[in-house]
Amino acid sequence: MLGAFVEGLHKNIYALTCLNILLACFFLQETHLSEVNSLDFVRSLGRDWEGISVSSNGASGGLLLVWRIALVKVHVVSKSACIINSIVQYLNNAPWLLSGIYANTNPIIRNKFWNDIGALDLNDILWLMISDFNCITNECDKFGGSSFIDQTARDSLIVNFSSDEIASAVKFLGSGKSPGPDGFTEEFFKTYWDIISVNLHDAFKYFYDYETLPVGWNDTCLVFISKNNNPKTIKDYRLIVLRNVTYRILAKVLAVIAITADYADNSISEGNKYDINSGNNWSPPPKGIFKWNVDASISTHADFGSYSVICKNFKGEIVYAVARINHNNSVLVNEGLAVNLVMKNAAKLNMKHNIIESDSKLFIDMCNNYSRIDWCVKNIIDDIKFIAGKFDNVTFKFAIREANKAVDWLAIQARRLERNLIWEEDWPLI
Repeated sequence: MLGAFVEGLHKNIYALTCLNILLACFFLQETHLSEVNSLDFVRSLGRDWEGISVSSNGASGGLLLVWRIALVKVHVVSKSACIINSIVQYLNNAPWLLSGIYANTNPIIRNKFWNDIGALDLNDILWLMISDFNCITNECDKFGGSSFIDQTARDSLIVNFSSDEIASAVKFLGSGKSPGPDGFTEEFFKTYWDIISVNLHDAFKYFYDYETLPVGWNDTCLVFISKNNNPKTIKDYRLIVLRNVTYRILAKVLAVIAITADYADNSISEGNKYDINSGNNWSPPPKGIFKWNVDASISTHADFGSYSVICKNFKGEIVYAVARINHNNSVLVNEGLAVNLVMKNAAKLNMKHNIIESDSKLFIDMCNNYSRIDWCVKNIIDDIKFIAGKFDNVTFKFAIREANKAVDWLAIQARRLERNLIWEEDWPLI
């Protein structure tokens, strides 16, 4: 595999160079060629070559992916002005994802590009990125994607658990829930915390030192409760999962160890009118206001995506939540459908004061009229703005990915299970 920056691709010498190197697959950036001229170059290589291209925009950009038919199988997942995403398989080896990128310097196009990259599902496939990100002055230009953090922040991710972290997780445990197999409830831990805190901290230290959970912590009871009098299939049962409270405390502590990415602070200039939730974790809305978090998830292996919605009140209690499969793998479209679903349900439930948060900065900017509306979501945004007129107050806010984890997880689960999920009042147990 070869990635190269090429000027003057139309010159025959480049075709001869590619043939002499005996490549199976190569990717060219900033070709300065139209799609027609790029394919002429592919034909000049011979009949055993195929390619896919993105035309340049005047004197900048242009992408070209070329491969030998006999050696490589290529399935193009998606392409845009900035990127070509393809599943590549060389001979009988395992397939992998190839992303060929030339990042546009236009802020609107650049933000959409990072949203598309961030939504890729990479959990089960190798990923090779060949790219020119066009970072103009420093790493802060690379808005989106993975966060940049300093060495101090990196070091803080691997320190041992502190007593304050554990105590904070216990403080925010729920109440009135059924215990796990060991029989201890949340109320027990909160009531007798002064007595058991030292022992629990020692158990956390054991987990940190030996990378092994204490015996019994992850024991779980699975209970199937019939939904009707004559259950016949698994769908006729409701699954209840009862985990030990110690395991839940550990999960909460690990979730809190998320560091706020520098890009969120660096990208919002002083005096800018953007409303942003830049904290590590989800924060509750003021009393009388409902907060809706939305997210989308797409797959590189399928032609469908998913979107999800979670609504909570000022106590952090779940009021409404849903995740849906949608036969469209556009991130923007799925984000739009999620927000549109929020508006319709908020109107139906007569919720007059609402905050809507998404980690898609581009879509939030469109809702706030800060950027040009993309044609693919114009009708959706028109519908959103029409319904917004029925509320006393509605605010569209950008939230960093760390503050949107729950709804992101839900969207991924719906897509992987390939079915809709819906519940009220408490977390689903899948």
